[in-house]
Amino acid sequence: MSDLATAHKALSIAQAIANDIAAIPAPTKAAKPTKHQRAWFAVPADRQAAALKALADHERGEKPAGSYDNASRWYPDEEFECCALIRSPSRAWPFSKLKHCLSLAHKEALHNAEHDDVLALRRVLMEHAEAIDAGLPLVTQESKAWLEALPLRQAADESAGTDLPSRKPVRL
Repeated sequence: MSDLATAHKALSIAQAIANDIAAIPAPTKAAKPTKHQRAWFAVPADRQAAALKALADHERGEKPAGSYDNASRWYPDEEFECCALIRSPSRAWPFSKLKHCLSLAHKEALHNAEHDDVLALRRVLMEHAEAIDAGLPLVTQESKAWLEALPLRQAADESAGTDLPSRKPVRL
């Protein structure tokens, strides 16, 4: 499956989670929405979609479009306002822009998402993950499958006993 198809599937399942959250019955004595769920309810639908796209893109962790120069410095194809304060790549720090382009702040700028909306979504997803770990029936099976298939969780499981690669530059 291509990365684009995976992203679309992750986005559709994330939207299903948002629908699951919206389907929570009105607050009663026994079941009140948490403060994180209330914060997510307050976000308009168009901003929810942008937050879903930004978080899915960040979780995927793909290298953005860019190019290398003859000194192996990486430059992005397009820059946003968030990139203005990042140091220009040099021979000593050739990937300064790449590191920034992989950050959540850059993904938010790329998808025109607001930081507070993305954080609200992340908090709700963490609540769902904790509910799954505790065995609470707060999410559907589709939502549970999506949370278990997040690339971040897969990478953590696969690299549990391995050493991190060295970040020292290699000389040719």
